[in-house]
Amino acid sequence: MEMCYDGALVMPSNYAVMSEDEMTYVEGGGSFTVRGTAKEIRGRLTAVIGTSLLGTGAATALGGLLGNIAGAIVGAVVGNGWFGSYRSCASAAHNQVEKIISKYGKNKRCKMTTTYSFAYYCTGIKVSVA
Repeated sequence: MEMCYDGALVMPSNYAVMSEDEMTYVEGGGSFTVRGTAKEIRGRLTAVIGTSLLGTGAATALGGLLGNIAGAIVGAVVGNGWFGSYRSCASAAHNQVEKIISKYGKNKRCKMTTTYSFAYYCTGIKVSVA
């Protein structure tokens, strides 16, 4: 699409000039934490990885990760295009929980924290001993 505007650019009186670097950080995001045994968390991560690989839908897999109805709703909004980020983060977190299991056993209480961007791209999943 070609823009053909040859007049002076008029901005509203309350605009703020921002550099490109500043624009990079306005996206936002959030995080959520799930607590359980290492075995339970490994099961959630396995469900995320398996469901996304089988192609049965991001909503089901993300619902498994969150463990509630909100997860299924968020998953439906996210869609399969964004879900690759969750699968990749879940694979790395699965390795973390396997190390915990080998060191402490399946019943060790753990905490899994998932961070995501405003657009629901997974930016990381960390599993640690609670």
